[in-house]
Amino acid sequence: MISSQSEPEEPGLLGAAGNIQPCGWLLVLDADADTVLRASANLTELTSLPMTEVLNASLAQLLGRRLARTLKRDIRGRSRMSAPLAVTRKVAGSTLRVQVSAHRRDDRIVVEIEPRRSQGQRRLMGQVNEWLRCIGETDSIETLLNTLVEGVAHLTGHERVLVCRFDADRHGKIIAEHCGDGVPSLRGQHFPASDFPAQARRLFEESPVRSVPDVQAAPVAVLTHESARRNQREDLNASVLRAASPEQVGYQEHLGVGAMLSIGIRGQHGLWGLLVGHGLGPVPLAPAVREAAKVLVQMASQRLFLLRARQEARYLQRVQDSRDLLTRERQRLSSPEALVRRHGAEWLLLFRVQGVALLHDGALFGFGEVPAHGPLLDLVTSLEAEHIHDGPWYASEMASHTFTKGWHWMVCVACWPCRCGSTPGVVTGCCSFVMNRSRPSTGPLRPAGFASSSDVNPSQSRLCLAVTPPGEKR
Repeated sequence: MISSQSEPEEPGLLGAAGNIQPCGWLLVLDADADTVLRASANLTELTSLPMTEVLNASLAQLLGRRLARTLKRDIRGRSRMSAPLAVTRKVAGSTLRVQVSAHRRDDRIVVEIEPRRSQGQRRLMGQVNEWLRCIGETDSIETLLNTLVEGVAHLTGHERVLVCRFDADRHGKIIAEHCGDGVPSLRGQHFPASDFPAQARRLFEESPVRSVPDVQAAPVAVLTHESARRNQREDLNASVLRAASPEQVGYQEHLGVGAMLSIGIRGQHGLWGLLVGHGLGPVPLAPAVREAAKVLVQMASQRLFLLRARQEARYLQRVQDSRDLLTRERQRLSSPEALVRRHGAEWLLLFRVQGVALLHDGALFGFGEVPAHGPLLDLVTSLEAEHIHDGPWYASEMASHTFTKGWHWMVCVACWPCRCGSTPGVVTGCCSFVMNRSRPSTGPLRPAGFASSSDVNPSQSRLCLAVTPPGEKR
């Protein structure tokens, strides 16, 4: 059992570079792995040496010559060791099995030591392979993510495992979840970008795994010589043992969480989302299990982006087919009403909205859920006065705009000019949304940035959303 209490600072020592969690031990070495620059206060338990001697000892004196040689050889010319080292030590008359890993942080080497819990490696490998097979056989994104959260929950024992996806404005939405019996669900909830600050996102770029087995555990200080105080800096950002900040602890307590595991899902343009595991109480997590969860996420990520590419290709083909059909039917559509009636249902599916409306020569032709005629006409009049261009307009938050001050139910809207016969018209899209889950404002109304309504970008078309009061259908 590792003590969760930091020993009092000794003369000539001070806390430095933050704290670590009490589920392991940590050393910070120089670039050649010869000199100990910092050490966690609980290393006295592992080495049976006082901290003054720990900070004056070599790596070989602390962990043994054989391990020190292997570590130096393995990390030479690399950013991190190729694989952790398994070591057995005698501590207080009993045998302790530990895992040693190391990574470089600028001109320093951070060594992390964690206990290896008794876990059948063959059984764990078999479980991982079975879940990898299930992930590889999925043929839809929804099934894939549901399989992933179920697999991670099975391996780690967290009562709730979810996937949070980030949108273009860095707001998060829970799109998949696996919960144990009696655990409240978070599926479908939205989280503002402020819950995922830029610094936290950068840390996931450096190290994709964040594990806090016990949110309430007292942190252990990392100590150094008083003379090294001027050179103090952050060396623990990429450390899996890094202690949670008071703000993070408070956030997890607010959610009723006693343990947390987060694994970044990286896309082509950065952090796509997070897999998050929540335990209602402490969840001890062996390094091998944590690595197994990471492997599942990595393999699922590859499958995810493959399925997304296929989905996008099918979507673009549907857009092209719809354009070709409209071109062929241009002479056969006798009126704007016929246009909306003929293609309304297809547009709802194509643009992933729940209502479309065509304003033509002062008349409103709607399909699905649309705002009333008067407010919608006022919106178009205001837009035409403010934005003099032939491209579409879109916005993801309308309640804060002067155009729609009275439209407190409006969250997102997009509209673009079209031509029916010889008279221009305006098409606008809208859909129902739950107000207490509405996304935060994402900025002012702005042109979509493409030339004409015949060149609609499908990724921007998905923003064709507006909230209508429940049950108000046209």
